[in-house]
Amino acid sequence: MFLVGFTLLSQPVIADDLDDLKATNERYMNAWNTRDLDTLLEIEDASGFGHSSAFPRPLMDKEQLRKLYTWYFETMDLILIRIYKDEHRVIGNTGLVWGHYSQATKQKNGPVRTVYVRHASTYVKSEGKWKLVLYHRSLIPSEEIP
Repeated sequence: MFLVGFTLLSQPVIADDLDDLKATNERYMNAWNTRDLDTLLEIEDASGFGHSSAFPRPLMDKEQLRKLYTWYFETMDLILIRIYKDEHRVIGNTGLVWGHYSQATKQKNGPVRTVYVRHASTYVKSEGKWKLVLYHRSLIPSEEIP
C-alpha cells in the first residue's frame, strides 16, 4: 500500500490584488445603498449573469441592465445592504467573494422588508480592473440567521 499526495498549484496571490478585490466588492455593495447606477454598471461585466431567489438575472447587455436597475430603483423607497461577513480569495486573475448580509427594502407604498442573504460572487481581473461575472444569492432560513 502506498499514498499518493497532490499539491494544488496556483499563481501567487499579490496582497494588492486581494485588497483591490475587497475594495471593488465593497464599492459594488455600497452602490446598491446609494443607487449608484454608474458604479454598478462599471463593475458588472456585460457578459456576466447571476441568480438570486428574489431577483434572477439572465444574460443582458449594458443597456438592458441599465433599464432593469433603473426600474428597480424607481420602485423602491429604500434599499439598504449591511454586510455581516465576507470572505475573499484571489487565484490568478479570478476573485471569489462569499458571505452573509442583510438587505432591507421598501417598495413604494409598501412595508419595510428585511431578508438575510448568503452570497457568492466571481470576479475576473481584466485590464487591471475587477469585473463581476457571476453571482448567486439565496435567502437564509430564519433559524440560520447569523
